[in-house]
Amino acid sequence: MVVRASLQSSFNFDQVKTKTVENLIFQLINDVTNITETFPLQPGQTADSLVVAVERSVQQFLDQGDAAIRSCSLAHGTALETLTDALVDVRDTGQSMSFAGRDFIRDSSSSQRRATAVNAGKTLLQIGECLYVVQFEAVAHFLILADSIDVALIVEGIDKIRTLLDGIRAATSNQEVIDRYQLMIAEIEEIEETVRRRIADLRDPNQRDDLLACKGVLKSSCPLVFATTKAFVRHPENDESRQNRDYAHSEALAALNAMDSILRGEVMPLLPLRSMSF
Repeated sequence: MVVRASLQSSFNFDQVKTKTVENLIFQLINDVTNITETFPLQPGQTADSLVVAVERSVQQFLDQGDAAIRSCSLAHGTALETLTDALVDVRDTGQSMSFAGRDFIRDSSSSQRRATAVNAGKTLLQIGECLYVVQFEAVAHFLILADSIDVALIVEGIDKIRTLLDGIRAATSNQEVIDRYQLMIAEIEEIEETVRRRIADLRDPNQRDDLLACKGVLKSSCPLVFATTKAFVRHPENDESRQNRDYAHSEALAALNAMDSILRGEVMPLLPLRSMSF
């Protein structure tokens, strides 16, 4: 229980944005607590078997983490490097635990050191708990990084949509409007499923509601962008057509900017009040 309290008090759960990562970290806390509470060893257990179990657990996580990174085709460049570095930290702290455990096994085999087995056991418990806390922090850091990269990929998609939205507004022919609008809708559909999953997974209900509102405004604004821009390219001399086009563009842009802010954990900009009437 001391280890559990130490982990929960030392870790900043404000960094955790989704229920999935929260559940994984609580599972880590349970696993670390269960392992450290096996000290001193229970009847029938050996120190070597405990070290082997720890090594197996760390290697399993490393294998799963490596497979997850390789299977994520969207993780590239800096994102890929950051995830890989975090996984290396998990490996290094795991090796530290393994080395410390095996050193104790070797030391405790001598008759001289067996005479101080109780003190050595207490020392190992303290060292082991510290190492497990470090290992927990490395794994938790990896999970949070992976989640932040998921956010970064959505934000990257939002940036593309903004660029395409600006392209529609700058269109000068009916065909340009059609082509650019189709590209924008395709980009929206590409991130839509990821956004939907994130909305369902967010820990903060206010963030869930805000993202849902933005998603609704964007969905209702897109047809308006298409219709008003087509009308403007037919009658560019008409001020009302220009105003309608610009208004529709600002509605969609406000929704995208608000989604961006929510995903980054920032305060959501106020959406235009008129957008809620669509």
